[in-house]
Amino acid sequence: MINISENTIKKIGAYQSGAYLRIPVSELCDPAKPESSNDGNYREYAEFRADTLEYRSSMSYHGDIEPMPEWETLSQADWERELLLAVLAAEKIA
Repeated sequence: MINISENTIKKIGAYQSGAYLRIPVSELCDPAKPESSNDGNYREYAEFRADTLEYRSSMSYHGDIEPMPEWETLSQADWERELLLAVLAAEKIA
């Protein structure tokens, strides 16, 4: 199982709440403006649940303008691969 340090979570701007981890994997449409569903300044996130090996890709407007995407259950290897790819993408934009 991959272990991500608290320092890395802070550095990449990830949000963690219990077993749920949300990692930004794209820049905002306009990095000079704040993230906003109403103004169309979105970014993409990769979201993970460690206890159930679930993953989903979402945009910052999901849950506001559109419903949240469904969770997908992955194999251990695929879940870890997606997590690693998300951390690497987040490090590029951090």
